[in-house]
Amino acid sequence: MKKTVLWVLIIAVAVVALGFGYTRLQARRAIRAAIEEIRNNLQTARAEYRDLEVVITGKGTIQPNEKKSVSAGIAGTVQDVLVTEGSHVQEGQTVLVLQNDSVRYQAEQAKLDLRLAEEALEEMLGPAGAMAKAGLELRQAETNLRTVADKVEALSPKSPIAGDVWSVSVSKGDRVKVGELLATVADTKTLTISTRIRQEDLHLVSAGAAVMVHPGGTFAPVPGTLSSIGQEGVAGSKGGVEFPLTIAVPNPGQALKAGMAVTVTCEAKEGRFLTWGGTTAAKEKVEIRAETEGTVAAVLVKEGSYVGPGDVIAVLENEALLVSYDQAKNAVEAAKQSVAACERQIEQQRLRARQAQVNVSEKEDALSRLSVDSPLTGTLISISKSVGDSVTANEALFQVASVEPLDVTIPVDELDVSHVVVGQEARVTVDAFPERTWEGRVTKIALEGQVKDGVTNYGVTVSLTSKELRLGMSASVTVLVSEKPHVLSVPVEAVTWDKGLSYVNKVEDGQITQTRVKVGVQNDLYAEIVSGLEEGDLVLIGSVPDWGGLRLPTNIPGMRVR
Repeated sequence: MKKTVLWVLIIAVAVVALGFGYTRLQARRAIRAAIEEIRNNLQTARAEYRDLEVVITGKGTIQPNEKKSVSAGIAGTVQDVLVTEGSHVQEGQTVLVLQNDSVRYQAEQAKLDLRLAEEALEEMLGPAGAMAKAGLELRQAETNLRTVADKVEALSPKSPIAGDVWSVSVSKGDRVKVGELLATVADTKTLTISTRIRQEDLHLVSAGAAVMVHPGGTFAPVPGTLSSIGQEGVAGSKGGVEFPLTIAVPNPGQALKAGMAVTVTCEAKEGRFLTWGGTTAAKEKVEIRAETEGTVAAVLVKEGSYVGPGDVIAVLENEALLVSYDQAKNAVEAAKQSVAACERQIEQQRLRARQAQVNVSEKEDALSRLSVDSPLTGTLISISKSVGDSVTANEALFQVASVEPLDVTIPVDELDVSHVVVGQEARVTVDAFPERTWEGRVTKIALEGQVKDGVTNYGVTVSLTSKELRLGMSASVTVLVSEKPHVLSVPVEAVTWDKGLSYVNKVEDGQITQTRVKVGVQNDLYAEIVSGLEEGDLVLIGSVPDWGGLRLPTNIPGMRVR
């Protein structure tokens, strides 16, 4: 866009000159002088390629990366100072040693209390301790209870098998002793017959062979089985050797009873027919005897009746035994309570031992604080106490700072802080070493801004490493936000803005032309021109002069703009 301004200024000069009675020659000279004055005050620059660095700058002071004031947390008297100010210390290194006899005594007493508590606990838990004794008494009481309970159970004697009651030996009111016969029960559902076979007939029979049992008289024979043959022979009644046989009759019926003399016949091998004699017997017979003494209170069976396993035969009474049973139960309960009480005492002793251990830890911690250590690796920047000085628990004794790395925090405007990221390179200079520059990096950006004079700034921390710099030195920091090599650029003063659009005043053939351009990155000195100019183009630095609404003509005869 090109503008030509009327020569208002020159006319104004001419009018003023003529008004003062200037001659035409004098007026022309005045106009030329005005134009020359205007020309001499215009500044221009050419669009050139250069490397642009976009930076953010600020000032701060050299600070430690971390600084801590250290107190002992315990009162005492300074016994020794092991490190001097300015010395390098490691984390955990002892700087001061305090003396407090009370703390040492309490630590020793706490250890003694712990030892006594642990020994008391060991004694209670030992083989001869209270717990062992209480446990033994409980086991003895339980054993006695089981014994008495068995005797009480024996007051109701029971049949161990199923069978017929062959005999009842007691009546109600009888006094019986241990071992006295109460009744006899026999299993007669299966009868057995014991007999013998001659040695020379052994090969004719084998276990499992069928036999017939003859009760005699008008009774029909009953089938049976040769259940077993003995392995050892005995001398026979008629000479020779005989082996025992057992005959089983599983279903004797009404014909056979226990104790009957019978004849047994067997169809043997080789067509032989063998005959044996014998007496029937019950398969199992049990004599039920009293296992404890007492008086018969009731008889619950009769001779000839049938009982099953576990059926009660009679009921005995023994008041002294019942009393003993109640006493045995009470003794067990008392022993259990003794064990429970002992367990509570042991638990209480365990708590005492644990409390004693906690007390030892607390006292040892207090004792350890008499040696005041550095909490971090760094430089001891100050010591406020000397040997013999008294200190309180929370009194600061020394300051230690981590100086590797060092930090400089600068304020960055809220409009610029978005361009800063952790890890960006930075250059640091200090007033004490004006010729030197230290390299650093951005390590922290504050999340909360600080408002001052209506401007919000955010702290940006740059870290660097140096042996020469000291804490508190003034430092200037330049943070390299971005870098663009070999870009076309002009001085930032040559760019003007109007409603978000950027322009420059291009000077060509003595005329000033307002030219629209596209601006890229810029720093405090130069702005990148992305489009609108070419290398070597001449631009006006600053805007076209304006005096009270009168602008410089863009084409003045005889004037070349620099």
